[in-house]
Amino acid sequence: MTEAKRVAPVETELKFDLVPDRVDRLWSYALFSNPSTTTQLTSTYFDTEDRKLQRNTIGLRVRRQGEGFVQTVKGGGGGMIRRDEWEAAIAGEALDPAQLRDTPVWKLVDGDTSALQPVFTTSVERISRLWTRGADTIEVSLDRGEITASGERVEIHELELELKAGAVEALFDLARELSADGAIRLAFESKAHRGYRLADGRGQEPMRAGRVAISPDLTAGHAFQRIGLDCLAQVAENARLLSTAHNPEAVHQLRIGIRRFRAALSAFEPIVLGEGAARARIETKWLATEMDEARDLDVFIHDTFHALASVVETPETAAGFERQLLEAQSRAYARAVAALNSDRYAALLLETVAWLEIGDWTRSEDQVAAALRDGPASVFAPEALRHLRKAVRKKGRRLAHLDAHQRHKLRIKGKKLRYAAEFFSGLCDARPARRRKFLTRLKRLQERLGELNDLAVAREKAAQLVQHGSADIAFAAGQIVGARQAEEKALARKAADAYADFAAARRFWAG
Repeated sequence: MTEAKRVAPVETELKFDLVPDRVDRLWSYALFSNPSTTTQLTSTYFDTEDRKLQRNTIGLRVRRQGEGFVQTVKGGGGGMIRRDEWEAAIAGEALDPAQLRDTPVWKLVDGDTSALQPVFTTSVERISRLWTRGADTIEVSLDRGEITASGERVEIHELELELKAGAVEALFDLARELSADGAIRLAFESKAHRGYRLADGRGQEPMRAGRVAISPDLTAGHAFQRIGLDCLAQVAENARLLSTAHNPEAVHQLRIGIRRFRAALSAFEPIVLGEGAARARIETKWLATEMDEARDLDVFIHDTFHALASVVETPETAAGFERQLLEAQSRAYARAVAALNSDRYAALLLETVAWLEIGDWTRSEDQVAAALRDGPASVFAPEALRHLRKAVRKKGRRLAHLDAHQRHKLRIKGKKLRYAAEFFSGLCDARPARRRKFLTRLKRLQERLGELNDLAVAREKAAQLVQHGSADIAFAAGQIVGARQAEEKALARKAADAYADFAAARRFWAG
Protein backbone atom coordinates (compact mmCIF):
# COMPACT_ATOMS: atom_id res chain seq x y z
CA MET A 1 0.00 0.00 0.00
CA THR A 2 2.97 2.23 -0.40
CA GLU A 3 2.60 3.37 -4.04
CA ALA A 4 1.44 6.95 -4.58
CA LYS A 5 -0.15 5.96 -7.89
CA ARG A 6 -1.36 2.58 -9.08
CA VAL A 7 -2.13 1.29 -12.54
CA ALA A 8 -5.33 -0.72 -12.65
CA PRO A 9 -4.53 -4.46 -12.81
CA VAL A 10 -8.19 -5.51 -12.67
CA GLU A 11 -11.59 -3.89 -13.12
CA THR A 12 -11.27 -0.49 -11.42
CA GLU A 13 -14.38 1.66 -11.33
CA LEU A 14 -16.66 4.01 -9.42
CA LYS A 15 -20.44 3.92 -9.64
CA PHE A 16 -22.85 6.81 -9.10
CA ASP A 17 -26.58 7.26 -8.76
CA LEU A 18 -28.05 10.09 -10.82
CA VAL A 19 -29.85 12.83 -8.87
CA PRO A 20 -33.10 13.24 -10.89
CA ASP A 21 -33.68 16.98 -10.50
CA ARG A 22 -30.05 17.86 -11.26
CA VAL A 23 -29.04 15.36 -13.91
CA ASP A 24 -29.61 17.74 -16.86
CA ARG A 25 -26.59 19.71 -15.66
CA LEU A 26 -24.33 16.79 -16.51
CA TRP A 27 -24.87 17.14 -20.23
CA SER A 28 -23.30 20.62 -20.23
CA TYR A 29 -19.87 19.08 -19.62
CA ALA A 30 -17.67 18.86 -22.71
CA LEU A 31 -17.04 15.19 -21.95
CA PHE A 32 -20.59 14.32 -22.98
CA SER A 33 -20.09 15.71 -26.47
CA ASN A 34 -17.51 12.98 -27.15
CA PRO A 35 -18.53 10.21 -29.60
CA SER A 36 -20.51 7.47 -27.85
CA THR A 37 -21.61 3.90 -28.40
CA THR A 38 -24.94 2.41 -27.33
CA THR A 39 -25.23 -1.22 -26.24
CA GLN A 40 -28.12 -3.31 -24.94
CA LEU A 41 -26.99 -5.51 -22.03
CA THR A 42 -29.07 -8.27 -20.50
CA SER A 43 -27.47 -10.14 -17.59
CA THR A 44 -28.61 -13.09 -15.49
CA TYR A 45 -26.99 -13.54 -12.07
CA PHE A 46 -26.54 -16.97 -10.50
CA ASP A 47 -26.09 -18.27 -6.97
CA THR A 48 -26.85 -21.26 -4.77
CA GLU A 49 -30.12 -21.49 -2.89
CA ASP A 50 -28.40 -20.47 0.35
CA ARG A 51 -26.60 -17.54 -1.37
CA LYS A 52 -23.13 -18.96 -0.92
CA LEU A 53 -21.61 -16.67 -3.54
CA GLN A 54 -23.22 -13.56 -2.10
CA ARG A 55 -22.00 -14.41 1.40
CA ASN A 56 -18.46 -14.63 0.05
CA THR A 57 -18.70 -11.37 -1.94
CA ILE A 58 -18.55 -13.21 -5.26
CA GLY A 59 -20.71 -12.29 -8.25
CA LEU A 60 -21.50 -14.61 -11.18
CA ARG A 61 -23.39 -13.55 -14.28
CA VAL A 62 -23.99 -14.42 -17.91
CA ARG A 63 -24.43 -11.33 -20.06
CA ARG A 64 -25.77 -11.12 -23.57
CA GLN A 65 -23.83 -8.57 -25.60
CA GLY A 66 -25.09 -8.24 -29.16
CA GLU A 67 -25.14 -11.75 -30.62
CA GLY A 68 -22.69 -13.22 -28.10
CA PHE A 69 -22.57 -14.23 -24.43
CA VAL A 70 -19.96 -13.48 -21.78
CA GLN A 71 -19.66 -15.29 -18.45
CA THR A 72 -18.15 -13.15 -15.67
CA VAL A 73 -17.05 -13.84 -12.12
CA LYS A 74 -16.25 -10.86 -9.90
CA GLY A 75 -14.82 -10.84 -6.41
CA GLY A 76 -11.91 -10.17 -4.14
CA GLY A 77 -9.70 -7.26 -5.09
CA GLY A 78 -8.80 -4.44 -2.74
CA GLY A 79 -11.23 -1.89 -1.37
CA MET A 80 -14.29 -0.58 -3.15
CA ILE A 81 -13.09 0.31 -6.62
CA ARG A 82 -11.01 -2.76 -7.53
CA ARG A 83 -12.38 -6.22 -8.05
CA ASP A 84 -10.78 -9.31 -9.51
CA GLU A 85 -12.56 -10.33 -12.67
CA TRP A 86 -12.65 -13.54 -14.70
CA GLU A 87 -14.34 -13.23 -18.10
CA ALA A 88 -14.89 -15.78 -20.85
CA ALA A 89 -16.92 -15.86 -24.04
CA ILE A 90 -19.37 -18.78 -23.92
CA ALA A 91 -21.74 -20.44 -26.35
CA GLY A 92 -25.12 -19.49 -24.87
CA GLU A 93 -27.08 -18.17 -21.91
CA ALA A 94 -26.43 -21.24 -19.72
CA LEU A 95 -23.40 -21.36 -17.44
CA ASP A 96 -20.24 -22.95 -18.83
CA PRO A 97 -18.78 -25.05 -15.95
CA ALA A 98 -15.42 -25.45 -17.67
CA GLN A 99 -14.86 -21.68 -17.49
CA LEU A 100 -15.48 -21.68 -13.72
CA ARG A 101 -12.70 -24.10 -12.78
CA ASP A 102 -10.07 -21.42 -12.20
CA THR A 103 -12.37 -19.03 -10.34
CA PRO A 104 -13.45 -18.82 -6.67
CA VAL A 105 -16.88 -20.15 -7.65
CA TRP A 106 -15.57 -23.65 -8.30
CA LYS A 107 -14.22 -24.06 -4.77
CA LEU A 108 -17.33 -22.56 -3.14
CA VAL A 109 -19.63 -25.11 -4.81
CA ASP A 110 -17.13 -28.00 -4.58
CA GLY A 111 -17.27 -28.34 -8.35
CA ASP A 112 -21.04 -28.93 -8.35
CA THR A 113 -22.19 -26.16 -10.68
CA SER A 114 -25.68 -27.65 -10.86
CA ALA A 115 -26.29 -25.92 -7.50
CA LEU A 116 -26.07 -22.55 -9.27
CA GLN A 117 -29.45 -21.21 -10.31
CA PRO A 118 -30.69 -17.88 -11.76
CA VAL A 119 -31.55 -15.33 -9.04
CA PHE A 120 -32.32 -12.08 -10.89
CA THR A 121 -31.87 -10.32 -14.22
CA THR A 122 -30.72 -6.85 -15.22
CA SER A 123 -31.58 -5.22 -18.53
CA VAL A 124 -29.96 -1.88 -19.39
CA GLU A 125 -29.16 0.42 -22.25
CA ARG A 126 -25.55 1.51 -21.88
CA ILE A 127 -24.24 4.67 -23.52
CA SER A 128 -20.44 4.80 -23.27
CA ARG A 129 -17.76 7.33 -24.21
CA LEU A 130 -14.07 7.80 -23.43
CA TRP A 131 -12.42 10.57 -21.42
CA THR A 132 -8.69 11.05 -21.74
CA ARG A 133 -6.21 13.36 -20.05
CA GLY A 134 -2.52 12.72 -20.50
CA ALA A 135 -1.87 9.05 -19.79
CA ASP A 136 -5.25 8.54 -18.12
CA THR A 137 -8.21 7.02 -19.97
CA ILE A 138 -11.60 6.44 -18.37
CA GLU A 139 -14.70 4.91 -19.90
CA VAL A 140 -17.79 6.83 -18.84
CA SER A 141 -21.03 4.83 -19.10
CA LEU A 142 -24.62 5.81 -18.50
CA ASP A 143 -26.83 2.82 -17.62
CA ARG A 144 -30.61 3.06 -17.80
CA GLY A 145 -32.86 0.07 -17.35
CA GLU A 146 -34.23 -2.24 -14.67
CA ILE A 147 -33.59 -5.15 -12.36
CA THR A 148 -36.15 -7.97 -12.30
CA ALA A 149 -36.46 -10.52 -9.50
CA SER A 150 -39.29 -12.55 -7.98
CA GLY A 151 -41.86 -10.72 -10.10
CA GLU A 152 -40.66 -7.30 -8.85
CA ARG A 153 -38.87 -4.56 -10.77
CA VAL A 154 -36.68 -1.61 -9.82
CA GLU A 155 -35.32 1.04 -12.17
CA ILE A 156 -31.60 1.66 -12.75
CA HIS A 157 -30.14 5.11 -13.43
CA GLU A 158 -26.38 4.91 -12.95
CA LEU A 159 -23.17 6.48 -14.13
CA GLU A 160 -20.01 4.35 -14.14
CA LEU A 161 -16.41 5.51 -14.42
CA GLU A 162 -14.05 2.66 -15.32
CA LEU A 163 -10.30 3.17 -15.46
CA LYS A 164 -8.89 1.82 -18.71
CA ALA A 165 -5.37 3.21 -18.40
CA GLY A 166 -3.47 5.42 -16.00
CA ALA A 167 -3.66 6.20 -12.29
CA VAL A 168 -6.48 5.53 -9.85
CA GLU A 169 -6.32 9.19 -8.80
CA ALA A 170 -7.76 10.09 -12.21
CA LEU A 171 -11.03 8.34 -11.31
CA PHE A 172 -11.50 10.55 -8.28
CA ASP A 173 -10.40 13.68 -10.14
CA LEU A 174 -13.03 13.13 -12.84
CA ALA A 175 -15.63 12.19 -10.23
CA ARG A 176 -15.00 15.50 -8.44
CA GLU A 177 -15.50 17.42 -11.67
CA LEU A 178 -18.74 15.64 -12.54
CA SER A 179 -20.13 15.91 -9.01
CA ALA A 180 -19.48 19.64 -8.68
CA ASP A 181 -23.13 20.43 -9.49
CA GLY A 182 -24.49 17.66 -7.31
CA ALA A 183 -25.90 15.71 -10.27
CA ILE A 184 -24.31 12.41 -9.22
CA ARG A 185 -23.89 10.71 -5.87
CA LEU A 186 -21.50 7.88 -5.07
CA ALA A 187 -23.26 4.51 -5.01
CA PHE A 188 -22.08 1.67 -2.81
CA GLU A 189 -24.50 -1.01 -3.92
CA SER A 190 -23.78 -2.63 -7.26
CA LYS A 191 -26.54 -3.88 -9.54
CA ALA A 192 -25.85 -7.31 -8.06
CA HIS A 193 -26.38 -6.12 -4.48
CA ARG A 194 -29.62 -4.38 -5.44
CA GLY A 195 -30.73 -7.50 -7.30
CA TYR A 196 -30.16 -9.69 -4.25
CA ARG A 197 -32.11 -7.27 -2.07
CA LEU A 198 -34.99 -7.31 -4.53
CA ALA A 199 -34.92 -11.11 -4.89
CA ASP A 200 -34.98 -11.54 -1.12
CA GLY A 201 -37.84 -9.07 -0.65
CA ARG A 202 -35.62 -6.46 1.00
CA GLY A 203 -35.69 -3.80 -1.71
CA GLN A 204 -37.16 -1.10 0.55
CA GLU A 205 -35.87 -2.33 3.90
CA PRO A 206 -33.27 -0.42 5.90
CA MET A 207 -29.78 -1.82 5.48
CA ARG A 208 -28.44 -3.44 8.63
CA ALA A 209 -24.85 -4.27 9.44
CA GLY A 210 -23.70 -7.65 8.25
CA ARG A 211 -20.59 -9.64 8.94
CA VAL A 212 -17.64 -8.13 7.08
CA ALA A 213 -15.62 -10.74 5.21
CA ILE A 214 -12.16 -10.38 6.79
CA SER A 215 -9.94 -13.34 5.99
CA PRO A 216 -6.62 -14.14 7.72
CA ASP A 217 -4.68 -13.51 4.51
CA LEU A 218 -5.63 -9.81 4.43
CA THR A 219 -3.25 -7.13 5.64
CA ALA A 220 -4.51 -4.85 8.39
CA GLY A 221 -4.64 -1.99 5.88
CA HIS A 222 -6.86 -3.91 3.47
CA ALA A 223 -9.03 -5.06 6.37
CA PHE A 224 -9.56 -1.43 7.36
CA GLN A 225 -10.53 -0.54 3.79
CA ARG A 226 -13.04 -3.36 3.62
CA ILE A 227 -14.56 -2.52 7.01
CA GLY A 228 -14.69 1.22 6.33
CA LEU A 229 -16.44 0.74 3.00
CA ASP A 230 -18.96 -1.66 4.52
CA CYS A 231 -19.83 0.98 7.13
CA LEU A 232 -20.17 3.73 4.51
CA ALA A 233 -22.40 1.47 2.41
CA GLN A 234 -24.74 1.13 5.40
CA VAL A 235 -24.80 4.92 5.72
CA ALA A 236 -25.39 5.55 2.02
CA GLU A 237 -28.12 2.96 1.45
CA ASN A 238 -30.12 4.08 4.47
CA ALA A 239 -29.66 7.68 3.36
CA ARG A 240 -31.15 6.76 -0.01
CA LEU A 241 -34.19 5.22 1.71
CA LEU A 242 -34.56 8.10 4.16
CA SER A 243 -34.55 10.62 1.32
CA THR A 244 -37.76 9.08 -0.03
CA ALA A 245 -39.65 8.29 3.19
CA HIS A 246 -39.55 9.26 6.88
CA ASN A 247 -38.43 5.88 8.17
CA PRO A 248 -37.35 5.71 11.84
CA GLU A 249 -35.46 2.46 11.31
CA ALA A 250 -33.54 3.98 8.37
CA VAL A 251 -32.45 6.86 10.64
CA HIS A 252 -31.40 4.36 13.29
CA GLN A 253 -29.43 2.16 10.88
CA LEU A 254 -27.81 5.18 9.23
CA ARG A 255 -26.54 6.33 12.62
CA ILE A 256 -25.29 2.82 13.36
CA GLY A 257 -23.34 2.94 10.10
CA ILE A 258 -21.73 6.21 11.20
CA ARG A 259 -20.88 4.81 14.63
CA ARG A 260 -19.41 1.66 13.09
CA PHE A 261 -17.22 3.75 10.81
CA ARG A 262 -16.02 5.89 13.71
CA ALA A 263 -15.37 2.72 15.73
CA ALA A 264 -13.22 1.45 12.85
CA LEU A 265 -11.24 4.71 12.95
CA SER A 266 -10.60 4.11 16.64
CA ALA A 267 -9.71 0.43 16.24
CA PHE A 268 -7.25 1.17 13.44
CA GLU A 269 -5.94 4.42 14.91
CA PRO A 270 -2.28 3.25 14.99
CA ILE A 271 -2.48 2.79 11.21
CA VAL A 272 -4.61 5.67 9.95
CA LEU A 273 -2.28 8.55 10.68
CA GLY A 274 -2.55 11.89 8.90
CA GLU A 275 -4.96 14.72 8.16
CA GLY A 276 -7.38 12.49 6.26
CA ALA A 277 -8.46 10.66 9.41
CA ALA A 278 -9.12 13.96 11.19
CA ARG A 279 -11.30 15.16 8.31
CA ALA A 280 -13.19 11.88 8.27
CA ARG A 281 -13.92 12.25 11.99
CA ILE A 282 -15.10 15.85 11.58
CA GLU A 283 -17.39 15.11 8.64
CA THR A 284 -18.96 11.97 10.10
CA LYS A 285 -19.51 13.82 13.38
CA TRP A 286 -21.34 16.54 11.43
CA LEU A 287 -23.55 13.97 9.72
CA ALA A 288 -24.34 12.22 13.00
CA THR A 289 -25.33 15.55 14.56
CA GLU A 290 -27.72 16.25 11.68
CA MET A 291 -29.45 12.89 12.35
CA ASP A 292 -29.47 13.06 16.16
CA GLU A 293 -32.60 15.14 16.65
CA ALA A 294 -34.75 12.88 14.47
CA ARG A 295 -33.54 9.75 16.28
CA ASP A 296 -33.90 11.27 19.75
CA LEU A 297 -37.50 12.32 19.04
CA ASP A 298 -38.34 8.92 17.54
CA VAL A 299 -37.18 7.27 20.76
CA PHE A 300 -38.87 9.84 23.01
CA ILE A 301 -42.22 9.51 21.21
CA HIS A 302 -42.16 5.71 21.07
CA ASP A 303 -40.52 4.76 24.37
CA THR A 304 -41.52 7.63 26.64
CA PHE A 305 -44.61 9.45 25.41
CA HIS A 306 -46.58 6.48 24.07
CA ALA A 307 -45.65 4.36 27.07
CA LEU A 308 -46.57 6.99 29.67
CA ALA A 309 -49.18 9.29 28.08
CA SER A 310 -51.77 7.84 30.45
CA VAL A 311 -50.19 9.66 33.41
CA VAL A 312 -51.25 13.01 31.94
CA GLU A 313 -54.36 14.29 33.74
CA THR A 314 -56.48 15.14 30.68
CA PRO A 315 -56.60 13.59 27.19
CA GLU A 316 -56.72 17.06 25.65
CA THR A 317 -53.41 18.04 27.25
CA ALA A 318 -51.81 14.75 26.17
CA ALA A 319 -53.05 15.33 22.62
CA GLY A 320 -51.61 18.85 22.63
CA PHE A 321 -48.24 17.57 23.77
CA GLU A 322 -48.31 14.88 21.10
CA ARG A 323 -49.00 17.47 18.39
CA GLN A 324 -46.01 19.45 19.61
CA LEU A 325 -43.85 16.34 19.52
CA LEU A 326 -44.93 15.42 15.99
CA GLU A 327 -44.28 18.95 14.74
CA ALA A 328 -40.79 18.83 16.24
CA GLN A 329 -40.24 15.39 14.74
CA SER A 330 -41.25 16.68 11.29
CA ARG A 331 -38.76 19.54 11.58
CA ALA A 332 -36.03 17.13 12.66
CA TYR A 333 -36.64 14.87 9.67
CA ALA A 334 -36.58 17.88 7.34
CA ARG A 335 -33.18 18.79 8.79
CA ALA A 336 -31.90 15.24 8.32
CA VAL A 337 -33.10 14.99 4.72
CA ALA A 338 -31.68 18.43 3.91
CA ALA A 339 -28.28 17.23 5.14
CA LEU A 340 -28.50 14.11 2.97
CA ASN A 341 -29.40 16.18 -0.09
CA SER A 342 -26.54 18.61 0.51
CA ASP A 343 -23.32 18.95 -1.43
CA ARG A 344 -21.45 18.48 1.85
CA TYR A 345 -22.88 14.98 2.27
CA ALA A 346 -22.08 14.05 -1.34
CA ALA A 347 -18.51 15.29 -0.81
CA LEU A 348 -18.28 13.34 2.46
CA LEU A 349 -18.98 10.06 0.64
CA LEU A 350 -16.64 10.71 -2.28
CA GLU A 351 -13.75 12.14 -0.29
CA THR A 352 -13.93 9.52 2.45
CA VAL A 353 -13.83 6.73 -0.12
CA ALA A 354 -10.91 8.45 -1.87
CA TRP A 355 -9.12 8.63 1.48
CA LEU A 356 -9.81 4.96 2.21
CA GLU A 357 -8.53 3.90 -1.21
CA ILE A 358 -5.55 6.16 -1.88
CA GLY A 359 -5.31 8.54 1.09
CA ASP A 360 -2.24 9.66 3.00
CA TRP A 361 -2.36 6.71 5.38
CA THR A 362 -1.91 4.20 2.49
CA ARG A 363 1.54 5.60 1.70
CA SER A 364 2.70 6.75 5.13
CA GLU A 365 6.38 6.07 5.72
CA ASP A 366 6.04 6.11 9.50
CA GLN A 367 7.84 2.85 10.33
CA VAL A 368 5.49 1.68 13.08
CA ALA A 369 2.30 2.56 11.20
CA ALA A 370 3.56 1.06 7.93
CA ALA A 371 4.59 -2.19 9.61
CA LEU A 372 1.16 -2.55 11.21
CA ARG A 373 -0.66 -1.53 8.01
CA ASP A 374 1.19 -3.99 5.80
CA GLY A 375 1.26 -6.77 8.40
CA PRO A 376 -1.40 -9.46 8.86
CA ALA A 377 -4.83 -8.38 10.07
CA SER A 378 -4.84 -11.51 12.23
CA VAL A 379 -1.88 -10.09 14.20
CA PHE A 380 -3.29 -6.57 14.42
CA ALA A 381 -6.81 -7.56 15.58
CA PRO A 382 -6.02 -9.03 19.05
CA GLU A 383 -4.00 -5.99 20.07
CA ALA A 384 -6.73 -3.62 18.91
CA LEU A 385 -9.34 -5.56 20.89
CA ARG A 386 -7.13 -5.65 23.97
CA HIS A 387 -6.70 -1.87 23.85
CA LEU A 388 -10.44 -1.19 23.44
CA ARG A 389 -11.40 -3.66 26.18
CA LYS A 390 -8.93 -2.02 28.57
CA ALA A 391 -10.56 1.39 27.94
CA VAL A 392 -14.04 0.04 28.78
CA ARG A 393 -12.88 -1.73 31.93
CA LYS A 394 -10.93 1.31 33.15
CA LYS A 395 -13.90 3.67 32.89
CA GLY A 396 -16.46 1.06 33.93
CA ARG A 397 -14.88 0.47 37.32
CA ARG A 398 -16.17 3.89 38.40
CA LEU A 399 -19.66 3.38 36.96
CA ALA A 400 -21.44 4.07 40.26
CA HIS A 401 -19.80 7.52 40.42
CA LEU A 402 -20.36 8.59 36.80
CA ASP A 403 -22.83 11.29 35.83
CA ALA A 404 -25.09 11.02 32.77
CA HIS A 405 -22.51 12.49 30.40
CA GLN A 406 -19.74 10.21 31.67
CA ARG A 407 -22.01 7.16 31.42
CA HIS A 408 -22.67 8.11 27.81
CA LYS A 409 -18.92 8.23 27.19
CA LEU A 410 -18.60 4.74 28.66
CA ARG A 411 -21.41 3.57 26.41
CA ILE A 412 -19.55 4.90 23.35
CA LYS A 413 -16.39 3.05 24.41
CA GLY A 414 -18.47 -0.11 24.77
CA LYS A 415 -19.87 0.34 21.29
CA LYS A 416 -16.41 0.75 19.82
CA LEU A 417 -15.33 -2.50 21.45
CA ARG A 418 -18.46 -4.33 20.32
CA TYR A 419 -18.19 -3.19 16.71
CA ALA A 420 -14.49 -4.05 16.62
CA ALA A 421 -15.24 -7.49 18.04
CA GLU A 422 -17.79 -7.98 15.26
CA PHE A 423 -15.38 -6.70 12.61
CA PHE A 424 -12.68 -9.12 13.71
CA SER A 425 -14.90 -12.12 14.47
CA GLY A 426 -13.65 -13.96 11.38
CA LEU A 427 -10.08 -13.60 12.61
CA CYS A 428 -10.72 -14.51 16.23
CA ASP A 429 -13.13 -17.42 16.03
CA ALA A 430 -11.08 -20.12 17.73
CA ARG A 431 -13.37 -19.86 20.78
CA PRO A 432 -16.87 -19.24 19.33
CA ALA A 433 -18.74 -19.98 22.58
CA ARG A 434 -16.54 -17.59 24.52
CA ARG A 435 -16.97 -14.95 21.77
CA ARG A 436 -20.77 -15.25 21.92
CA LYS A 437 -20.76 -14.89 25.71
CA PHE A 438 -18.42 -11.89 25.53
CA LEU A 439 -20.58 -10.12 22.95
CA THR A 440 -23.82 -10.98 24.74
CA ARG A 441 -22.58 -9.46 27.99
CA LEU A 442 -21.14 -6.42 26.22
CA LYS A 443 -24.42 -5.86 24.38
CA ARG A 444 -26.36 -6.13 27.65
CA LEU A 445 -24.10 -3.49 29.20
CA GLN A 446 -24.72 -1.23 26.21
CA GLU A 447 -28.46 -1.70 26.51
CA ARG A 448 -28.50 -0.82 30.22
CA LEU A 449 -26.37 2.26 29.63
CA GLY A 450 -28.61 3.09 26.69
CA GLU A 451 -31.69 3.04 28.91
CA LEU A 452 -30.02 5.49 31.27
CA ASN A 453 -29.01 7.67 28.33
CA ASP A 454 -32.56 7.63 26.94
CA LEU A 455 -33.76 8.90 30.31
CA ALA A 456 -31.25 11.77 30.24
CA VAL A 457 -32.23 12.62 26.66
CA ALA A 458 -35.93 12.51 27.60
CA ARG A 459 -35.34 15.12 30.30
CA GLU A 460 -33.44 17.30 27.87
CA LYS A 461 -35.99 16.97 25.05
CA ALA A 462 -38.94 17.66 27.31
CA ALA A 463 -37.29 20.83 28.62
CA GLN A 464 -36.57 22.04 25.07
CA LEU A 465 -40.03 21.27 23.73
CA VAL A 466 -42.03 23.06 26.43
CA GLN A 467 -40.04 26.30 26.45
CA HIS A 468 -42.58 27.98 24.18
CA GLY A 469 -45.64 25.84 24.94
CA SER A 470 -48.55 26.29 27.30
CA ALA A 471 -48.34 25.76 31.03
CA ASP A 472 -50.58 22.69 30.71
CA ILE A 473 -48.24 21.05 28.21
CA ALA A 474 -45.21 21.90 30.35
CA PHE A 475 -46.93 20.23 33.30
CA ALA A 476 -47.79 17.18 31.17
CA ALA A 477 -44.17 16.89 30.05
CA GLY A 478 -43.08 17.07 33.67
CA GLN A 479 -45.48 14.28 34.63
CA ILE A 480 -44.25 11.99 31.87
CA VAL A 481 -40.55 12.60 32.52
CA GLY A 482 -41.16 12.32 36.26
CA ALA A 483 -42.68 8.89 35.76
CA ARG A 484 -39.53 7.82 33.90
CA GLN A 485 -37.30 9.46 36.50
CA ALA A 486 -38.57 6.97 39.07
CA GLU A 487 -36.85 4.22 37.08
CA GLU A 488 -33.36 5.73 37.31
CA LYS A 489 -32.12 4.01 40.46
CA ALA A 490 -33.29 0.61 39.28
CA LEU A 491 -31.70 1.19 35.85
CA ALA A 492 -28.43 2.22 37.50
CA ARG A 493 -28.39 -1.03 39.53
CA LYS A 494 -29.02 -3.06 36.39
CA ALA A 495 -26.20 -1.24 34.61
CA ALA A 496 -23.83 -1.99 37.49
CA ASP A 497 -24.77 -5.68 37.38
CA ALA A 498 -24.30 -5.74 33.60
CA TYR A 499 -20.85 -4.23 33.95
CA ALA A 500 -19.86 -6.79 36.58
CA ASP A 501 -20.93 -9.60 34.24
CA PHE A 502 -19.01 -8.06 31.36
CA ALA A 503 -15.86 -7.53 33.44
CA ALA A 504 -15.94 -11.22 34.36
CA ALA A 505 -16.25 -12.33 30.73
CA ARG A 506 -13.04 -13.88 29.41
CA ARG A 507 -11.58 -12.52 26.19
CA PHE A 508 -12.15 -14.72 23.17
CA TRP A 509 -9.03 -13.72 21.22
CA ALA A 510 -5.50 -15.04 21.66
CA GLY A 511 -2.63 -12.91 22.86
